[in-house]
Parts: sequence; structure tokens; C-alpha cells
Amino acid sequence: MQQHFRSRYAHRHAVKNGQMTPSQWRKLSFFDLHVLIGALRENEAEDAFVSIFLVLSLLTGSPAERVLESQLYRSTTDIPRQLDAGALCCVLRERVWVRGVLRPDYAKSARSEWLRYVEATTTKLTFPIPEELMSILVSRLKELPLDFNPGKRRPLFPLRDAPILEAVKRFLSKLNERYKTQFTLLRIQQILFNLLIAGEGDRVEAALITGQMPSTGQAASLYYHWAKKSDLIHTYKEALGGLPAPITFEWSARSGASTLGVGSEICPKTKPLQLLANDLQAAIEIARRNWGHQDAWIDFHNCYIRYVIVMVLFATGHRAVQDPIPYAEDVDWERGLVVINDKSGDHMQKDRLVPLVPTCLLQLEKFVRHRNCILTRMRLLLKTPVRNELPFFFFLSDDLKPQSVQPKTLQDQLSDTYDLPLNINRHLLRSTLRKQGLPGTAVDAFMGHWSDGQNPFDRFSAMDPQVFLSQCSKALETLFSEAGWHVVEGLS
Repeated sequence: MQQHFRSRYAHRHAVKNGQMTPSQWRKLSFFDLHVLIGALRENEAEDAFVSIFLVLSLLTGSPAERVLESQLYRSTTDIPRQLDAGALCCVLRERVWVRGVLRPDYAKSARSEWLRYVEATTTKLTFPIPEELMSILVSRLKELPLDFNPGKRRPLFPLRDAPILEAVKRFLSKLNERYKTQFTLLRIQQILFNLLIAGEGDRVEAALITGQMPSTGQAASLYYHWAKKSDLIHTYKEALGGLPAPITFEWSARSGASTLGVGSEICPKTKPLQLLANDLQAAIEIARRNWGHQDAWIDFHNCYIRYVIVMVLFATGHRAVQDPIPYAEDVDWERGLVVINDKSGDHMQKDRLVPLVPTCLLQLEKFVRHRNCILTRMRLLLKTPVRNELPFFFFLSDDLKPQSVQPKTLQDQLSDTYDLPLNINRHLLRSTLRKQGLPGTAVDAFMGHWSDGQNPFDRFSAMDPQVFLSQCSKALETLFSEAGWHVVEGLS
């Protein structure tokens, strides 16, 4: 008997812990979704506000408080140009809903002088309402003795939040009792997010569309991601196709060809990167020709090494911290791979293996020969052995003192050709890799964005390393060819 009670209590404890563990909330099954949509279609909820609330939760993936604060507008032109993050608006005449774009805390904003170099952003997203759910909304709205054709705008729900939520909970309890389902407000709210991250989906794009962070907490990758509005609309439509109902849209986005996007305000365009590569290459050639004074080789070395470092940053997504690739042994020269360790504060849990595009690998081989030549010259001039512990990359002062590569040092070396933040490489790579079709998990693995216990390079990871490296290599080669990077000879 005691063993029976111990087993029962152990089971209850495990269930309770499972509910409190991030990302462990039980997902609704296909049958649960079928029951929910069927109940909404058959108007099983006596209170029309209950059906409206559930349809909007399903459509937008928003928290309950945001759904209850949603506004009904006559036209999209009446919606303010600036919306608070997470704000919801509905324009039923145009069959759309509009969201204020989520912005992470302390996200960097673009300066006015950067605007021509970075992708344009907006503060709101417009998504279509599928006809099947639109018909449910219209039919339930007609039951209400209210004017839902406002002159400009009006609240969609009356000022009675608590009664509406209680009515929704009672309705879900009835469905659970009748069909043995597992509906809760939180699980309804998570439906769209789960559809968006299923398969090769991306949790950052899911956060932008639903206006809520993953259950694991704020995603660091949200700081770096930029996506075109049209791409997010396509992702949204694809996700809704996973519902157990025929989903069709009669709305065509007038802004389908727009270059506006959402997310990072400092994601660089490709053409300005061509200018950066060209300027750095031109500086090397100028230093190569100006060989008339005694210290010309030092100027050449500093110009050459900054070109190689910037290329490595844009090839690997390395954070702009001290000593990118600190040791030559971090590079697998035969397989074209490099170990990135740019965030080792949490017991080396952010180390990752990324592929080197052939251009970057060949450039590093040229740099090794250049570095050996520089070390030989330093030994001859200083007449003392050069320390073996010098990092792989180092600048030189006029008196031949090595200077490690730190953000401040690199910024000073680039001051004549580069005025953008050093970490825009990560904004570009995060956005471009996703745009080229890499799964969200693969992009996070490349960028080093994962939570504790989710390391894709750990022992029990399900990520196929060969597929991951192949996907990244193809996307990086395309980006490199567009940005204008090519191999430059150093000293030898």
C-alpha cells in the first residue's frame, strides 16, 4: 500500500515539475485543435465574446491581456504609424490584423548617418485573416448589440476583462470534460507559436509574429534578426496551414514588393559591404606601393591584418571580442572548419564549430605565411626571440610592440573606412542565413544562440553535423560572393 502511494506522489511531483520547466508545457494535439475549431465553427460558446477571444488568440498567438486590449479600426490607414510592441488592431473590412513589433530590451537603434547602409524597418506588421476564421468572427460580431463599424476606431472588447476570461475558462472546461481534451488559456495562446517553430521554423520569427518571447525566456538572437515583412507573412500563412481546417486567404498584400522589414535596426545591406571590402583592399594596395620609408612594412601589416580579421568576422559570425581565432590550432586546415570560442563565461558552453568558406580558408593560409614573415623580421630587428605566446592575430606599433585585437583596437584601426558597430556581422549573418532557408535551429547553432542544456554540439544532440555544415557552407559562399571578398597576398 505504501509503495502505491509513493508511486502516485512521485508521478504527481514529476507532472508538476514538467509544467514548471521552460518549454515543457504540453502542446495541444491535432485532435485538440480539431475540437477547438469545430466548437468555434458551430458556435458552441453561448457568449459571442468567448468565440471572438479564442479566434483572436488562435490567429495572433498573443497573451490574454493583449487580446482584450485589441482595437477595431475602420481602415489600415487609420492605424497610427507607431504602435507599441505587442499592440493588436483588427480591420475586418480589409480582412487583416495588425501587430506592433516586439523589440528586445536595450536593442541598438540606427543613427541617422547609418540609415543608407542598413535595412529599413517598420514598427508594425499586417497579417491576413483566413476566410474560415473570418466567417466565425463576422457571425459572432453580428450577434452583439454594438456598433462594430466605427467612425475610426473602438475597443473590440468592453471594459470587463475578468468576466470574459472567466467565461473563456468555463467554456474550455466544458470542452475538456466533453472531449477529454487539455485546453488552457496558455495552451491556446501557444498554438500559433508552436506551429511557427515546428520542423524547420525559427523561434525568433515566431516571437516577431506572435509578440511573445519563447517559454525559455528572451532569445538573444532577437537582437540580431531582421526579416522582410513579406517573408514573415509567407511564414505565417504556412504555419496556419498546419491547422485541421481548410485555410484560404482572399487578401493580397499591397506591400508584397516592399523592402521594409522588422527586427534589427542595424542589419547592413550587401552593397555597403562591397564598399567596405573594396576600401580595405584598396588600403592594402596603397600600403604595398608606399614602400619608400623604413616602417612601411608595419603599415602594410596593420592594413593587411585588419582586412583578414574583418573577413573572418563576416565569415564566422565571431563576436567582436578579444582575439578572434586566438590559436592557429583552432583551424582544421584540411576540413575547412574553425572552433569559435567568443563567449566562454559560462564554462565553455558556447563553443561551436563553423565552416570556413574556401575564400576565407585560403586567405587564412596566405595570412599564416605573412605572419611567419613578420615574426622573422621582428626577430632580426629586435635581435631577441619573439615570444611564442603571441596570439594568431596582432597589430604592431611603430616600436614593434604587438597589440592584441580588442574591440577598441580594431575600432581605431578601422576608423578611416568603417563607422558602423563592429557586431553588424552577426546581424547580417543571422538574417541572411535564415533568409536563405536554413532551419532556425541551424542558424542558432551557427550563431551560438542556445539555452543551457540545448547545446547542438553536445553528446545527445539530434543535429546532424554534416547537414549543418553543408547548409551553412552554401549560404556563406553565396553571401561572400555578393560582398566582394577575395584573397589578397601578404608578405612572404
